[in-house]
Amino acid sequence: KVRCKEFESILKGMKKAGIKVTQRANAYLTFEVEVSQISCQNENFNISCQTSIFWHEPNLIREKKVKLKSKNDNVLGDFPIVFPEDSSLPVDPEKLFGNALEGSVTFVEREEFFNPVTGIVHVHYKHHGTLEEQMELHRFPFDRQLLHIFILVNSGDYQFIPAPPRRWKLSKHVSR
Repeated sequence: KVRCKEFESILKGMKKAGIKVTQRANAYLTFEVEVSQISCQNENFNISCQTSIFWHEPNLIREKKVKLKSKNDNVLGDFPIVFPEDSSLPVDPEKLFGNALEGSVTFVEREEFFNPVTGIVHVHYKHHGTLEEQMELHRFPFDRQLLHIFILVNSGDYQFIPAPPRRWKLSKHVSR
């Protein structure tokens, strides 16, 4: 409790001094993975996956952080958008996996949407890649492999949460 009060005091002092303090936005990530091939000899494995990232940013259009790709929405009320290359997203799609072989991740589909009613941004990727893994071969052929997938996130600007708040109304998105 003491640290919390100290922090609140520092925060209040910063605001008084005119320093803009912003809270990190909550972000929610879903990830569906299919392992298609495991190479014990090369110590890697191939994946096909779909990644969806959601976060609440109601002023996205007003602050001109994105461009509308179309003025037509989809059946969920989401409008297609395009982020500038220098945008600070919850994940960098080019560096999504910490253990990917360099140049191995390819995108099959990239979609970015904004829902003006809920203020939710939805980014969806379908991609393939080859990830490195140190294989356990001490009891061949009875070994079992634990395959790791390291996802790199932008925790400086975003706070990742285990489940989205109900007010985000993601049930139609997540059940895809």
